[in-house]
Amino acid sequence: MQEEGDFRWWRQRFERQARYFHAFRIDHILGFFRIWEVPRTQRSGLLGHFHPALPYSLEEWQEKLALPFPIELLTAPLVHEDELTARLGDSFDDLLDSGYLHSTALAGLYQLTYGEQADYETEAAQRALGADVAAVLAELCTETALIADPYKAGHYHPRIALERSRLFARLPEELQERWRAVSDDYYYVRHNELFRTTALLRLGALTSHTRLLLCAEDLGMIPASVPAVLDELQVLSLELERMPKAFTPTGWARPDSFPARSVATTSTHDMPSLRGWWHGLSASEQERYYRQELLLTEEVPDEEALYRRIIEAHLASPSAAVLLPLADWMSLDSRLWLTTPAEEQINRPEDPASLLGLSLPPQPKRPAGSSPRMAHPHQASHHPIPTTISL
Repeated sequence: MQEEGDFRWWRQRFERQARYFHAFRIDHILGFFRIWEVPRTQRSGLLGHFHPALPYSLEEWQEKLALPFPIELLTAPLVHEDELTARLGDSFDDLLDSGYLHSTALAGLYQLTYGEQADYETEAAQRALGADVAAVLAELCTETALIADPYKAGHYHPRIALERSRLFARLPEELQERWRAVSDDYYYVRHNELFRTTALLRLGALTSHTRLLLCAEDLGMIPASVPAVLDELQVLSLELERMPKAFTPTGWARPDSFPARSVATTSTHDMPSLRGWWHGLSASEQERYYRQELLLTEEVPDEEALYRRIIEAHLASPSAAVLLPLADWMSLDSRLWLTTPAEEQINRPEDPASLLGLSLPPQPKRPAGSSPRMAHPHQASHHPIPTTISL
């Protein structure tokens, strides 16, 4: 719809923002390349797919996987009898009799008659199955290998992360290897040109209408075409030490290797703060960070000095800008550690009730005429109603 209107909403937004700012951050910029679309009838993101995309027909899937059984069996939830009896107990036979389950040509494998999770939320399903059984069947809907494309009949996407499913563990080893090869190509190679042209059309229409410096949040499952598109359109990338965009020997990205056309940061609103990240590492991972990332050979710094060293490395990076969350700036002085590390995370994307905000305990009131002084965290008031910085 944005394309049909020549991206009028975006262009007007840029025009308005340009009155006040010189730079503009686009969160989740990967949405300009593709979006992850989940059907209204499903509840799990595992049952979604990319759009735009290039799904395969069933004939193509049959050829690529060389299945010894009909490919149609992979288009609906497929669950082993052992899993069903373990989860459903005596209800297993009742489900067969009622038609919610049916046997297949594969020994021990049964198929759910209804593969959409919303089907188990209806009053009829709740009454026929009971809430507990309906919830189990809804969860088992994710045991589907091929996801139907809503735009092109008879074409299917590979279910993302099928390798971690119960169904995948039941497949023959040779079939598992073929699936991995096809799935990896599908998610990381097949769509590169489609995503590139899509992003150039969408982002290009915006960059040509503004003088704002655009900064991207390009984290996550990044298509290979993203860096070239951002470079061509002169959009700054976002660089984090803990989220390298290419393979590194340590699993971390060294700040001195960040590209010049980028914004460096130590964390974002959707992840633990610097302190939260550090406290989330095991002792062995902390030791590995000291030796492999900081290249320390002698005594390690105390925690406060560690954060100072990390932030100094980001400030010295080649990045055009360094923007750090408030909580990470506060890590430089232990007197500002007013909450637990976990409480510094301002948003938890997995929690729909999470609110963007940094909560800090209120400080004791200063006596009249006294000079300002930051209270030590152990001296801070623990009033049940926190002070919140909304973001």
